[in-house]
Amino acid sequence: MNSRTQWGRSNAQECLFDIASMIKPVTAIATMMLAGKKRLLLDTPTSKFLPNYKNPKVRIESSAPRPARREITVRDLLNHTSGINDTRSHTESFRIRHLGRVR
Repeated sequence: MNSRTQWGRSNAQECLFDIASMIKPVTAIATMMLAGKKRLLLDTPTSKFLPNYKNPKVRIESSAPRPARREITVRDLLNHTSGINDTRSHTESFRIRHLGRVR
């Protein structure tokens, strides 16, 4: 599938592409290389690097947010068990906001 068949127009030099999922394996490899050299521990809290992640809260079903039992670790991020949601929406409104209305 190409841009003409998917979006009805050709790519231009200024086109932007969402490559978020493509960077995940590169980041994981770099992280594991640092862990292998003992420069990073997988059980290090993410708040060491991202202070806003200190004291995370969790929500169970429809309950009010409450303090998590522990902080999110680098290992949680690599295993996709951190509980952090991907809030992007791949609906028509997302495409219109980021790509312009396709005619």
